[in-house]
Amino acid sequence: FMHRVSASREGVNGPTRTIVLNRTQGEDASAELRASEVRFTRFFNSTPMAIAGVDASGRILRTNAPFLQLFSSVVDWDAVDSVLPGNEERHIRFYVNAVADSAGSEGAEESAIVYAVETTEQKALEGQMAQSQKMQAVGQLAGGIAHDFNNVLTAIIMASDLLLTNHRPSDPSFPDIMNIKQNANRAASLVRQLLAFSRKQTLRPEVLNLTDVLADLRMLLARLVGNDIKLKIDHGRDLWPVKVDIGQFEQVVVNLAVNARDAMPSGGDLTVRTRNVTAEECKSFAYRELTPADYVLVDV
Repeated sequence: FMHRVSASREGVNGPTRTIVLNRTQGEDASAELRASEVRFTRFFNSTPMAIAGVDASGRILRTNAPFLQLFSSVVDWDAVDSVLPGNEERHIRFYVNAVADSAGSEGAEESAIVYAVETTEQKALEGQMAQSQKMQAVGQLAGGIAHDFNNVLTAIIMASDLLLTNHRPSDPSFPDIMNIKQNANRAASLVRQLLAFSRKQTLRPEVLNLTDVLADLRMLLARLVGNDIKLKIDHGRDLWPVKVDIGQFEQVVVNLAVNARDAMPSGGDLTVRTRNVTAEECKSFAYRELTPADYVLVDV
């Protein structure tokens, strides 16, 4: 007999399969016949396709090792769906071929051969392709409307500048007008990002002081999180300058704040901290993709 044990990447023993061959000496037990039997058995159980033989009533007669590995819990069922039972994320494609018996013998066991191929990766690639096409359409749409949208934003920014010149900083409406101008500038930055995405252009990073950037974002973050969440920004002392695209950085902070707000439906505290991280401290993070160097940490 032949015995095979499979193991996972972690070294855990997986399913086993034992093949027993009849090698009794007799009139037809030649060496060539036994060798062909071993070759066919190896081929039948080593193919990446799951194969099963069924009779005329749909009952499964024999299977190979990949079929048992996929359908060990449902191997006695009369029919199997295109999705693996118990794990709907794994997709299966079946091929059924009728067995043609030229002799017309009624004693044949198999009436059809069932082939099963796992198509999970193919489905995932199809989904990625559809998503990439959607993103390409979004990029083309962004490039088409960006100029018109910029004209609207320019008018808003100019009107807010005019209102600021007619109001003193002590006026109650002055902070609201300043907030309108800041949000309009932020929207213009988003348009630049969409244009860079649609035209496959690189964004423009610049040297910034994160203390000033977060101070400008404070009013917007406070309105985004609402009144039930207490916002606190803890600025680190003597922060090093960083080189980053301001639009991307602001969008990341806004997204993190919105995610934190959604995670606290009953209210809570939201703290944004910044501090310097040295290269020695960076090694203790145990992030393989993080190259040891001097960084500025933003903790939300």
